[in-house]
Amino acid sequence: MSNHNDSIHCTRYYTFIKQLIHFIHLTKWPFLCDCLNELIGTTIFIIFGLGVMIQTNMNVINNNNNNNDDNNNNNNGQYISISMGWGIAKIIGLLISTGGGGGGGGFGANGANDADGGCANGGDGDDGSGGGHSNRCHDDHSGLLNPSITFAYCLIGKLSLRYLIPYTIIQLLGSILGTYIIITIYWENIQIYTKLISNGKLEMNTTGSLLVNLPGPISHSSCLLDSILSNTIYIWIILIITDKNISNHISNELQLIYIGLLIMGINESLSLNIGIGLNPASDLGARITISLCGWGIQAFKAYNYYFWLPIIGPYIGALIGTLFYGFTICIHFISFNDYDHNYTNNKECTMIDTTSNYCQSSLIEEMNEDLFNITEIDDCFTDSKETL
Repeated sequence: MSNHNDSIHCTRYYTFIKQLIHFIHLTKWPFLCDCLNELIGTTIFIIFGLGVMIQTNMNVINNNNNNNDDNNNNNNGQYISISMGWGIAKIIGLLISTGGGGGGGGFGANGANDADGGCANGGDGDDGSGGGHSNRCHDDHSGLLNPSITFAYCLIGKLSLRYLIPYTIIQLLGSILGTYIIITIYWENIQIYTKLISNGKLEMNTTGSLLVNLPGPISHSSCLLDSILSNTIYIWIILIITDKNISNHISNELQLIYIGLLIMGINESLSLNIGIGLNPASDLGARITISLCGWGIQAFKAYNYYFWLPIIGPYIGALIGTLFYGFTICIHFISFNDYDHNYTNNKECTMIDTTSNYCQSSLIEEMNEDLFNITEIDDCFTDSKETL
């Protein structure tokens, strides 16, 4: 009886959701669905990631104030905690944005109806290699949560170029929204933290480091090289994991885990100079938000206008990463003989079509000429009859 009642309630719930979706005509706007998924997924991703950063850094300060003997262990564990937090945040954001059917920086971006180019064309969601669940209201193009990944997918033809600018804006808005939510939740804690270490002033080198990436005591050029290297590896491996020729043998769940482990590994090994700089939207969105919440213009002027490095670095890394992906992965699945064969076939077909058109044209001309001759003969016969 209980199972029957649960089934009835479940049916009523899905019926209500279906009627609500049809009422707001959401299924008629598939692009809006994609943008909404991307916005929600990015927001959740930022909330989890920044939440881990705030809690971890505040706990370290509290432990230091309490003269804990395990300060060194806490400081060493800070990198692990933050790296794990961002990896888990990525997995959760992708699960939400793709409906649990894929993601990881692009499981859902199949681009099947928009572009057939590129080695890593995603699937239709049914073979476990690309896309979200096949029962989505449209072909899924969400599950990126990162402008540099969106840029890389557009470069290889896995995502239509028409998604590039809208998705970048949506991902930035999601970052701003997520940062604002986490600041609102932890505002009182931030105020207490500020009184402990900076006399109640919101400064970039203290409380600002809880929310944005700040450089180490090195030059901007070293930070830029670090950012390019980490993002090159990130995009390169993302494209490998989500490649259809490879991911046919990897379930969507494992792909999510691989992406989370990838983020953890990069953050633990390449974040000393520039921090966690794998997502230009997360850093820029956080800076915009904190500049409006009390930190002011220092959010952009701090450390000699350092803010542009976490923005430009990921895009350069994405460009290089796609090239490495093409040279190391795509080259194994491209048959140049097939291209020559297709070119020859297309050329022969063109010649056949041209010959056929010429023959048809000649036949039509002959038929018209015969018809003209028959008409002349008939006219002559009519004239002769009238004369008689």
